[in-house]
Amino acid sequence: MTALPASDHDLVPIKASSSQVQRSWKGVLKLVQKHGRVAVTHHSDTEAVLVSREEFERMQQAERELATLKAGSATRNPVDELRARFLDRLRSRDAATFDDRLDAAMAAPVRLGGELKTGDRY
Repeated sequence: MTALPASDHDLVPIKASSSQVQRSWKGVLKLVQKHGRVAVTHHSDTEAVLVSREEFERMQQAERELATLKAGSATRNPVDELRARFLDRLRSRDAATFDDRLDAAMAAPVRLGGELKTGDRY
């Protein structure tokens, strides 16, 4: 049985045809153990990929880590983080003084100087 090295663009380094797999299952398993994974091809099209137990466990661990990262990023919404930081800054100030200043600014008449402020000039 001959295993063909994959091209630079393939993810699987070793290939074996389906007829090679049928003739020499033990040889294919040796290739899997040696290289970690073997692509089984039929007319040059990859039909399946056999992976070693170690490679499979590594893939499962990577999948678990990815799921953990996704779960963590789903709980950390950037807008919520900004909102929390803004509210913390507001709380750090004297609330009564801040409320009084905001109320005074909102209640004060707007000085327009005889002009209506709209559009590009505003």
